[in-house]
Amino acid sequence: MVSKFGEVQRFITKLQNRGTEVETLTSGPGMVFTIKDFNECIQILCRGIIKYSEREMRARSENFAKKEAHYINMLYIKDRKIENLESRITNTQENLDKLINSKMYEKGNQLIYELDSVNR
Repeated sequence: MVSKFGEVQRFITKLQNRGTEVETLTSGPGMVFTIKDFNECIQILCRGIIKYSEREMRARSENFAKKEAHYINMLYIKDRKIENLESRITNTQENLDKLINSKMYEKGNQLIYELDSVNR
C-alpha cells in the first residue's frame, strides 16, 4: 500500500537535497534552488501523482466491479429463495385444499352411510 503523501514527501526530500543552504541578511538561514532542479523535482512529483492516481483508480474500479458482481449474485440468490418460498406456499395451499376436500368428501360419505344404515 502506497501512502497518499509518499510522492509529496519524496518531492520535499529531493528538493531539500538539491537546495543550497545560505545565510540571508535579514531572515537567517534559507535555501536556494536552481530552476532546473526545481523543474525536475516538479516533474518527478507530477509523474508520481499521476502513477498513484492511476493505481488508485484501477484498484477502486476493480473493487467496484467485484462488489457489483457480489451484489448481483446476492440478488440472484434472494430471487431464487423468494421463488422457492412462493412455490412452497402454493404447494402447501394446494395440499391443504386437497386435505379439506378429502375430509369433506369423507364426512359426506359418512353421513350418506349413516343415513342409509338408519333407513334400512
